[in-house]
Amino acid sequence: MCPHCRTFQPYVGPWHENLPENVEFSGMPVTFSRSWEPFARAYYTADVLGILDQSHNALFAALHDERKQFRTIGDLAEFHAQFGVDADEFESTASSFPVESRMRIGNASIGKWQVRSTPTLVINGKYRVSPRRGSTFEEMLQIADMLIARELEAAVPADS
Repeated sequence: MCPHCRTFQPYVGPWHENLPENVEFSGMPVTFSRSWEPFARAYYTADVLGILDQSHNALFAALHDERKQFRTIGDLAEFHAQFGVDADEFESTASSFPVESRMRIGNASIGKWQVRSTPTLVINGKYRVSPRRGSTFEEMLQIADMLIARELEAAVPADS
């Protein structure tokens, strides 16, 4: 739903593909308002169904480029049918235990990490990196790289 995340996606996509092997990257949608909840649910549903890589950028494009309106999980299920998932299966998965669990964990994590804006990167649960006024996404990712390197160095035993 977030236009800032849509703008960030072309930067973070290639960046996360080039992270060191021992660094895990995972996306987490935020729900700053109730109207964002179906999109977070659709994100987790697409992930559970194994179509997130296909659908994520397509949904951004539908929302922000084509200005399509999605108000319910049913609307989003119909959209995701183009990726080979039956709309009924999408809707039932959207209310399944795995998706409900991810919704709860995601909302709790956003609160724990005090995410107040998007996009935000959280490095090892310790550092929050968000764009600052006048900075670029490239600078944001450079800071993230520095913090990742710091965390990787700290994880190496002293006697190695």
